[in-house]
Amino acid sequence: MRRRRITVLLLQGFGAALAVGLAAWMVLRLDNRSALADAFLDALRRPAWLAAGFAAMGASLLCGTLRWRLLLRAFDVPLPGREALRLYLAGHFLSIFAIGSTGGDVVKAAIVAARFPGRRLRAVLSIVVERAIGLLSLLYPLAIACLLLLGHPGAETALRAGAITAVLLVVGHIVWVALFLPDWSTRLARRRNPALQRFAALSGLCRDALLGDRAATNGAGDLSIANHIVAAFCGAALARAVGAEVPLGPAMAAMLLANAVALVPVTPGGLGLRESCAAALLVSFGADEARAVAAGLLLFGVILAWAAIGAAAWVALPRDRRRA
Repeated sequence: MRRRRITVLLLQGFGAALAVGLAAWMVLRLDNRSALADAFLDALRRPAWLAAGFAAMGASLLCGTLRWRLLLRAFDVPLPGREALRLYLAGHFLSIFAIGSTGGDVVKAAIVAARFPGRRLRAVLSIVVERAIGLLSLLYPLAIACLLLLGHPGAETALRAGAITAVLLVVGHIVWVALFLPDWSTRLARRRNPALQRFAALSGLCRDALLGDRAATNGAGDLSIANHIVAAFCGAALARAVGAEVPLGPAMAAMLLANAVALVPVTPGGLGLRESCAAALLVSFGADEARAVAAGLLLFGVILAWAAIGAAAWVALPRDRRRA
């Protein structure tokens, strides 16, 4: 157990150092760093865009909370809405201190499972399905963004990255349908393999929940798409705040792709990776490099600001829930 904790701490430390290193690299590679300070001063002169970016990040987290609430209802887990919001915000905070973007999900699963001991599996599955729907729903706004970028000067890199991501998401959709739509309990009834029987039971539970409450399932999908669009608008608004001369559509497309890249489990919550990718794409769309870096750093700061709010939500949870 002690060796495992040390390994986890080392991985977390490496991820945090990499996130900070990527942010520092964006700044150090600039030839004219005084232009970066000018970009931040310009952002202070555009408080409306700054406020819009900050509010959009909060709206994105709210969409995620409502999506999880719908799936909790589908899986018959009666978690109150206020507690779900606190846990979701706390999960955002905890994801900053874990490798990848799912560390907060693990903690949420543990707390809700302890809160409803008779529905532990359903509580955990609600989070797994919420994460899967959130990931797969990225395909639709990303496909629209790629179509809008066709013929746009400087969009070759973004289009290649978008095409690769779209192909991976299409494969994910196929796997999702194969796992959860067939009635595996009936098809594998004669098999005596324990692993296959467990898979059939889990698949059947998800199938019954998702098909039994179609309104919740469809609503979760719609909220996921809204989540991605609002999160992309957050980055585009911050780019406008620093004066990056990129139209709103391409800027949102850049942020969609950057958020997709941030799902790769390399840094805590995708920090550093998301922002450096967004800055590079904004430059490819014609933005000044210093202002693109400023937009990435502002996005870094907004995510950390909402993580601080999530930390307050974590502290506000009862002590027994945090120990779960």
